[in-house]
Amino acid sequence: MLLDSKEYGKSDLPVIMKIKGLDGIIEPRFYADPRKWICTKIFASDISQITSIDVKYIKEPVRSFKVLKKGAKLDVFQQNKKLEKVDTSMIFSYLNSFKNIHFEGPNYELNKKQVDSLKRTTPFVILTLTETNKHQTKIRLFKIKSDEPQQNEWGLMEDSDMTKLWCELPSGQLVKCQYFVLNPLILGHIYFPLNLDSIKKAE
Repeated sequence: MLLDSKEYGKSDLPVIMKIKGLDGIIEPRFYADPRKWICTKIFASDISQITSIDVKYIKEPVRSFKVLKKGAKLDVFQQNKKLEKVDTSMIFSYLNSFKNIHFEGPNYELNKKQVDSLKRTTPFVILTLTETNKHQTKIRLFKIKSDEPQQNEWGLMEDSDMTKLWCELPSGQLVKCQYFVLNPLILGHIYFPLNLDSIKKAE
């Protein structure tokens, strides 16, 4: 190993190290790729910290919705229209989904040029979480093209991977996520009586 210090910098004299109880190489325990050390957290917000969730489907605005929490008052809006007869327990269930959301892993597939090109395309969803302290967390979601058509949540076939997607974090970093993890955040119809007749007719 090479010693490194803030005062003297990195030494050019390698030294042999040993970890008690470990025989063999230490590579499985320590790796140099910084992407493997980064925190995978996207959201870790308790319901008491949330004031609003805004989910926008760019090309399918009818699927967009917004949840507002002001004190004990909870409201859900679809295309700026307040929904009536919304089950309050379902709103709580939705907001509680933001407690522990992580991405699967960093980007190991796309180079910088490809990442920049992807970011210039239109995301299919933009999700913005606003907390009581006014802090906002915005993520942009991009579909991943698949070689063969796959069935989406409506039973329709599309040329996209239905298991994984790209997510642009607030920092601008591109990471890979699973629909299994993010669907509970972006599929409002599983919680609320959204009017999605136009989509159902397309089926």
